Amino acid sequence: MLRKVTWAGLGMTGAAGVGALTLGLLANGQQRLFKEDSCYQFDDGSCPPDFVIGNPDFHARAYQRYAQSAYILTGVSVGLAVTTLAIGLVSRRYARQSRRAGGRARVRVTPGLGGLTLHF
Repeated sequence: MLRKVTWAGLGMTGAAGVGALTLGLLANGQQRLFKEDSCYQFDDGSCPPDFVIGNPDFHARAYQRYAQSAYILTGVSVGLAVTTLAIGLVSRRYARQSRRAGGRARVRVTPGLGGLTLHF
């Protein structure tokens, strides 16, 4: 059971990582479009007389949305990775102990500081 959960966690971690990367690339594109539609692309920051100003506010808001979403999804990815690692280590330890015990699982529940603690 824990093995399946580990593989599912690994898949969700990968999907969250791909989502964070995608949102980061979208944010990068919006930042580039913001600079193209405003006078920030020029060294002195002033627009030449024939420059047509686009809608930089739209791109600035889109950049903020994408960047914030990418940061949040990166945090979720890290949390999933740590959780998946913990479950994977527990399942590996559980499998070793099951082999030593002759296929019989040994689980102990003891009181701990934060409540009950499981010992495999």
